[in-house]
Amino acid sequence: LRELRTLPLASEEEEGAERLDGEGNKWIKQEDGMWKTDASKYEGTRWGDALIDEQPGGIDYLPEEFPECKKYIFTRNAKMEEDFKEIMEQVVKEQAEQGIIISFENIEVLNLAGRVQGSIDLVCGESDFETDGNIVESIANKLFLKYPNEFGEGSERDSWVDVAGCSETGGSPDGINTYYHRTMWGISDGNMDFAV
Repeated sequence: LRELRTLPLASEEEEGAERLDGEGNKWIKQEDGMWKTDASKYEGTRWGDALIDEQPGGIDYLPEEFPECKKYIFTRNAKMEEDFKEIMEQVVKEQAEQGIIISFENIEVLNLAGRVQGSIDLVCGESDFETDGNIVESIANKLFLKYPNEFGEGSERDSWVDVAGCSETGGSPDGINTYYHRTMWGISDGNMDFAV
C-alpha cells in the first residue's frame, strides 16, 4: 500500500491544491480548508481532508485489490438515517409553531471507514440567510445531543453533515456574470458553519 499512497496529507495541502477522486473528478482545496468539485454529481457537496486522503494516491487510499479492507466503507447507515428523520420531524414541527413552513428530503448517511458523512436537503419557500441559519442551528444542536461522539465538539471521528438550505447565495467568479445557488451549511466538531 505504501507504493500507492504517494500524496501528502490533505490537511497539509495549501488552498488551490488539486486532487482526483476514484472517478476522475477534480477536487480543489478552498480557503476554509474544505474541498469542492465542479462535477454535477457532487453539486453542493464539500469533502474534508479525511475523505480526500481516501482517494487514489492519498495516505488512506484502499484500492479495489484489497476488498477485505473495504467491507465497512461507503455503506448506508440506516439507523442513523432514521434518527436524522426523527430530528428533522422535530425541527419541522418547531418551525411550524413559529409560522415557518419547511420540510426535508434526500436524507442520507454514509459510513466512511470509522466516521460518517450525512446530508439533508431542506425544502421550503423563499427564505433569507438568517432564517436558514436558525433552522440549521436547530438541526445542529439536536445532532450534538444525539451523537456527541460523531458531531460534538472535540469528537475524534471527524464526521460531518452537509445541509442544503433554502436561501440563495450569489457570487461572480468572473467579475461579469452573477450566479446564484442554494446556501450550503456544514455541521461538525460542535460547530455549524456557512459553507457556500
